[in-house]
Amino acid sequence: MGIEEFAELAARLMRQPAAPGHENLVQSEVRRICIEHDLDPVQDTFGNFVIRLRQGTPQRLVAFSAHMDHPGFEIIRRLGPRKCLARFLGGVGDDYFRAGIPLRLMPGNVPAVLGRRVGKHRIFEVNSGSILDRVPKFAVWELPTSRSAAGAFTAGLAMI
Repeated sequence: MGIEEFAELAARLMRQPAAPGHENLVQSEVRRICIEHDLDPVQDTFGNFVIRLRQGTPQRLVAFSAHMDHPGFEIIRRLGPRKCLARFLGGVGDDYFRAGIPLRLMPGNVPAVLGRRVGKHRIFEVNSGSILDRVPKFAVWELPTSRSAAGAFTAGLAMI
């Protein structure tokens, strides 16, 4: 597998939104990639995948390890047609919690913004620009597309 193909697989995984306890989209993409490459993913009791190559003798053994989630917001409940209450899960500094920071509500890929903090804990209002048909399960920060991430990833691999 060349560096370009490897970077494309990494980009596919990075495009999947996730938050702690909400890794199902990343897990589904791992399964799709394994099926495309005739690999048999086995999931352990913790949700990790173990994938073994079945053919040939590898010249070099390669192992990948990564978290399937990112810090994000778990939706606690709906506060109104365009507003939810969310608890932050993960470890980042308080500077990341400014009102107005763009978010994405999932599932549904709905644009939203971080609202005011509620109480001392990392619980926040999340405001959507549109009426929510259903209560989302989690929210992630709005990030640049994975093309730039994949480009940086490819450049980093080329330097190794």
